[in-house]
Amino acid sequence: MRRPHLPPDRAMNRRGLRWFVALRRTLKISLAQRRLCLVRRRKGIESIRYSNGMVIPIVMPRTPEQLREAASLFFRAYRPRRGDVVVDAGAGIGDEVLVFASLVGKRGNVVAIEAHPASFERLTTLCRLNDLPQVRCVQVALANKPGTTYITDSERVVANSVVAGDRTLPVPADTLDHVLSRLGIGHVDFLKMNIERAELQALEGFARGLPLTQNVAIACHDRRADDGESDAFRTRAGVLAVLEAGGFQLVEVQMGGDPWESDYIYARAGSLRTGGISITTAAPLLSSFAIAASQAF
Repeated sequence: MRRPHLPPDRAMNRRGLRWFVALRRTLKISLAQRRLCLVRRRKGIESIRYSNGMVIPIVMPRTPEQLREAASLFFRAYRPRRGDVVVDAGAGIGDEVLVFASLVGKRGNVVAIEAHPASFERLTTLCRLNDLPQVRCVQVALANKPGTTYITDSERVVANSVVAGDRTLPVPADTLDHVLSRLGIGHVDFLKMNIERAELQALEGFARGLPLTQNVAIACHDRRADDGESDAFRTRAGVLAVLEAGGFQLVEVQMGGDPWESDYIYARAGSLRTGGISITTAAPLLSSFAIAASQAF
């Protein structure tokens, strides 16, 4: 009697079929991508290993080149180097973490911070599959004080935001100062932040560490407000005010074709030059924090 066809995940769990299914998928994906790769099941996850050693779960449909291209959006003013300390605030499922880890190497440090529990689980799985000792994952929502906050639970994980309202999950909150202090991180070479409107609260909770940070790339989300969402997404002016108070220099970069890229802010430690952008009107919004942010540890 002919054995009924097994679903792919069950087939990969059958010892007699696992090698055959893996070989078939290896050939299929290698031909589709026109490159040699290896499909295997490791630590309970079916994944693709590429020639550069990067391991990507099949459910995460991006090649190493696509991951690097997407992460390059944050590197327009500074690209992390070997041995750097990188903080990825809003690490999501780990797309940029893989790139950061490859750039800083084993001697560097990557602190990957993600609040949403489902995204955090995928993030830690990705790091485990790739054996990344230089990456430390922290599940927390960055805020201006410790406690509990709420995050939306949208199927579009990249859009989840720390808000109070319908379809939200309680998650732990803490300051970036506290997170880095517990990890023994004394300085930051590169801060990438993409946390869907919580930028100002996160920076307010980074008053001690911001003066010891060299380069930042912060995604603001004013266009979400322009598209009809809450005005709380308008954070660009306030973030610029915080960076000015902290003595950062705004770096002018060539933007791509996507209109939302105009909300991204790139800056390095030094005197802030706005290049014609007025930020004085936003300063009163955070005047109390501006004084604290200009003080070192």
